Amino acid sequence: FGMDPLLVARGYDETFDQHNNFLKGVRWAPDGSCLLTCCDDHTLRLFELPRSLWSTSQTNDVLTMDPVLRMQEGETIYDYAWFPFMYSSDPTTCVFASTSRSHPIHLWDAFTGKVRGTYRAYNSKDEITSAYSICFSSGGERLYCGFDSALRVFDTSRPGRECTVISTFDKEDADQGFKGILSCIS
Repeated sequence: FGMDPLLVARGYDETFDQHNNFLKGVRWAPDGSCLLTCCDDHTLRLFELPRSLWSTSQTNDVLTMDPVLRMQEGETIYDYAWFPFMYSSDPTTCVFASTSRSHPIHLWDAFTGKVRGTYRAYNSKDEITSAYSICFSSGGERLYCGFDSALRVFDTSRPGRECTVISTFDKEDADQGFKGILSCIS
């Protein structure tokens, strides 16, 4: 790239001072306006990029970013993903999805921090089962979710339990397919 990375801003939140809390991941919003972080305290934090960093002029000041929203999940967060056409000037597109242990998939509003929709998958005992990975389709109309030996596809316009289940393993033909957890989807 021709030059060394330059620290221009750092995020801070009081919970980062907790002894056992740590950052598990960061996702840029598709429009580049904000960052979504995941920490071990089961919290998603949204940081807005300071407007002063949107210009091309460099500064020696390191800015501090505070989270503008905090979304608490009930258990360990497995994965999260931005809606592919998220654009801050259009609030209807400002959403992201998350999945956590023992909970359904949530579609969060990035302006209010409220849940806009819930997508539920059930196992053979009619108990909620968690997705291990999630990814929006390129057009945003579907949400692909990785489970144990299955891929489930939800229609993003219809929250609920209705989905298409695609098995990745056939018990009768053990040589075919993939048995195990779909831990990442791209």
